[in-house]
Amino acid sequence: MNSTVGVYFLFEPDFIGGYFLNGSINYSVFLEVFGIYFFVSFMTYLFLLMFDRLRFPRKSISAWYFARLSDSDIYSGLKLTLFFYLLSVFSLFLYVGTVGGYVYLWQNLGSRQDIFAGSGFILRVVVLLVQFFGISIFLNLIFKSKFLAVFFAVLTSFILLSLGGRLLIFEFLFFLIVAYYLFVGRFKIKFRYIFLFSIFVVFSVFVGELRKSSTLEALKSSPSDYIGDFGSSFIRSLMPYTLPVQRDVVIVEYFSEREYWYGASYSSVLYGFFPSVIMPEKPPVDTGRYIVAMANGQEVNPPVPVSELPNYGWPESFMAGYVNFGILGIVLIVFVSCFVVVFFYKWLLYRPSVVLVMLYCSLIVRGVKYMDPLNVISFLIFIVILTLLSFLLYFLKRIRIYV
Repeated sequence: MNSTVGVYFLFEPDFIGGYFLNGSINYSVFLEVFGIYFFVSFMTYLFLLMFDRLRFPRKSISAWYFARLSDSDIYSGLKLTLFFYLLSVFSLFLYVGTVGGYVYLWQNLGSRQDIFAGSGFILRVVVLLVQFFGISIFLNLIFKSKFLAVFFAVLTSFILLSLGGRLLIFEFLFFLIVAYYLFVGRFKIKFRYIFLFSIFVVFSVFVGELRKSSTLEALKSSPSDYIGDFGSSFIRSLMPYTLPVQRDVVIVEYFSEREYWYGASYSSVLYGFFPSVIMPEKPPVDTGRYIVAMANGQEVNPPVPVSELPNYGWPESFMAGYVNFGILGIVLIVFVSCFVVVFFYKWLLYRPSVVLVMLYCSLIVRGVKYMDPLNVISFLIFIVILTLLSFLLYFLKRIRIYV
């Protein structure tokens, strides 16, 4: 995906002009970045094919663990999942109320990261519960009433979209599609599904536009002109999620004159589970803040307290390997990331469960999720929370609570 979308930027006049017409960067750095994209694409395909031929033992601790996850789905009934779904949605509304409420959030979407700063762990856990029980209810209802199943899927999508983010809803819809394929069967692509999905895509991009302070002013002054401009730049609005070229140009140029970090940025993983309110000067969980600091001309040598860094980051992805060990680091991070993807993929096929659907899909929702510090922490949270949840559901149903 990186190399494919990269071709778009290679011939996109406005993008090229932004870098070269003002003489801010040379062609060698730009070409090196695209060389890295093609290299990463090749190594990813190679490692995925290689690991796909591995055979995992069916009698092991992991086999026992994944069997328990599968049993939790079997023992989760509609009443139980509906109870926890409503509890999760209520918890989400309660959480948003503690940071100012929905009106305040939507009036300040441009400061969304600041609003949720310091409590991102809590938000991620609550969202994870909403997604999990949204899928569980859908699977419980799909054989009883397709209308109700679709209704809860749409309702959950709008609840996630209400947080002002784009990725959460796409995650959920992706989880839903894979879960349907595994537990229900193949589905026919119908026009109404494409239409419904298109609405979410367009609206989610528009939500991203609302984060800009200029959007509301443009809507008030000339709605028709804004809609026309929005339509013409629609594809470009999606591109930053597939190829953050600006980030990688900054990284390559920065380390062309400096030493690599040799694993220092991964120290954030050690502090990732400590809330900022307890450890305010801990290194950032989002190590992409280091990259933004570089772009702003700041010298960065991790670990750096969050108070000394910008309040947002550019996700590092596979470049987390580059900033630590150069090209060798890219090979290592792609190797580990591909192994993790195939590992969960094979267990998902062997012992399907909603938890494994979410774990596996979270690794591939926008292509292979490379294990930078933020992704490592996020995935560990996924595993811990969903595992505890699965064993709780299994226990509650076995002792016949909420039958």
